[in-house]
Amino acid sequence: MFRIFRPTLEWIQRDYRSYPLRFCVELTAWATSIGCSITMSITVPHPPWLWLYPIWIAGCAMYAWASWSRRSFGMLVKMLVSRDRLILREDWRQLMREKVRSERMHRDQIRRAVKHYGEQYTWWDDNK
Repeated sequence: MFRIFRPTLEWIQRDYRSYPLRFCVELTAWATSIGCSITMSITVPHPPWLWLYPIWIAGCAMYAWASWSRRSFGMLVKMLVSRDRLILREDWRQLMREKVRSERMHRDQIRRAVKHYGEQYTWWDDNK
């Protein structure tokens, strides 16, 4: 069974020995990508986009640098050009709208609870 993975493990060792910094950057970018994917899947339907997008884009930048240093033109183009890796101004606007909507929904839930249960359950007026 180990013989199946031996060529892959040897390639990883050679890659690490050839450029340790690039290897560590690629490993960090991979972990960032996996972490963002897991976070997004756990927090659906309302993932924390304002936190995930910058982290995801930083990981893409790490992949792009590693591709450039490896002279892997195809991977570099994929990282720089693909639409799902780039955040546009309209995406930021949508993120901000979702944030405002979420905050408004939370505030309305608090108001409904106060209206239903009365003022004695509020935490902002300790003078009563």
